[in-house]
Amino acid sequence: MKGLSILGCTGSVGTNVLRIVDAFPGRFEVVGLAGGRNVATLAEPVARHRPRVISVLDEPARDALARLVDLSGLRVGTGPLGMVEVATHEDARTVVASAVGAVGLLPTYRALEAGRGSYHGRAGRSRRKGWRPRRARSPWGWPPGAG
Repeated sequence: MKGLSILGCTGSVGTNVLRIVDAFPGRFEVVGLAGGRNVATLAEPVARHRPRVISVLDEPARDALARLVDLSGLRVGTGPLGMVEVATHEDARTVVASAVGAVGLLPTYRALEAGRGSYHGRAGRSRRKGWRPRRARSPWGWPPGAG
């Protein structure tokens, strides 16, 4: 099974990734989940998948999650360092980086440093067959080596 960590698992991209995991049992193992303060949404996938490491925004969110689901045997981190733990867990082969805003930059960077594959959630962008990003028109020659 392919180990999977999801940053931003309570958002639209994260919940859809969890649906895909559920649709293909035996192909993926959720080893890490990172959510902010939406512990009501986070509790259900934690109970269902029992990941090895979880991250929430802060101590009050961790306490609220502990009231909703049994956290025994799970590593629960908080804040940016907790997200880095989720992103760099040794059993995670792939990290889905769908956290909103700058909060996901450091964990994604650390995951890439650790050699994990990373997929960035971009809602609304189609990856249909033959689709390629348009070449940016820039006076600085982006992409590198172009012009």
